[in-house]
Amino acid sequence: MGGGFETKKLQNPSNHTNSGFGLFAVKERIQNMNGKFSIVSEINVGTTVNFFVPLS
Repeated sequence: MGGGFETKKLQNPSNHTNSGFGLFAVKERIQNMNGKFSIVSEINVGTTVNFFVPLS
């Protein structure tokens, strides 16, 4: 069981490190490929991340 987190933190890139491996960076890369990214998280419950990237 995961710990979950506040998803509003993803909306502000200034909260992230410059490592480039955070969920914000992943979201931006997927959107740049015309893909879709969704994340649902509830504290003390867990997190689900879905992403879809077109193959063509």
